Amino acid sequence: RHVTFWPSAEAAEARLNNRQLRNTFVIGRGHLGLICSEGHPRWEFTSLSTGGCEMLSHTLVGATALVTLDVRNALGAGVTPMLTEALHELLTTPHNQLRQLYLSNGAWPADAWPKMIAALRSPCCVVEDLLLSGCDIDNYVELAAMLGKALASSRVKTLELSEWPLPISAFTDRTVREVTKHHFEGNTVTEAEAAVLAELIRANSWVTNLELGGATFSQSGL
Repeated sequence: RHVTFWPSAEAAEARLNNRQLRNTFVIGRGHLGLICSEGHPRWEFTSLSTGGCEMLSHTLVGATALVTLDVRNALGAGVTPMLTEALHELLTTPHNQLRQLYLSNGAWPADAWPKMIAALRSPCCVVEDLLLSGCDIDNYVELAAMLGKALASSRVKTLELSEWPLPISAFTDRTVREVTKHHFEGNTVTEAEAAVLAELIRANSWVTNLELGGATFSQSGL
């Protein structure tokens, strides 16, 4: 069944963007996603229209066999609340297999982030690789604190936050132990944050890869 409807990532993307198939996705909500994810556990899209985002929302519901969702650069039309809700539902569904979540460069609305971060704290969430580089962030200070707490109780091992102007101080000792790869390229690091970062690195040996290329340090912070 999945072979004919979802034969490849390119064909799947074309179907998602095809408004004439809307009824198919609406009727298949909760079932179509499972069938397609069982046959193709890695979904990678490069360009989704607003309608395509809506169709993806219907397909994500029940897609518990999905291992990778890669929509980097694919959501230029903007992220709909429906997509946020569907992703939250999938991440908090028991026995879901979604381990790689690549959301970089997405135009996510501000009210989407609390729901997404809350999903990371769910015991059902098994995400290990989380890419959020280049996402539009407004209230980043508040979100950084929320994200730090969520990571402390999540399974995330690889975190990419390039271009997030967030305070490193939001990440606690426990968070750094859980997240073994940090990508903070492009961020401005204050002297106080540099001190926090240095202390976290000294305090634990779990950090295996810390990338700060392009980050701006004061002389004393460096």
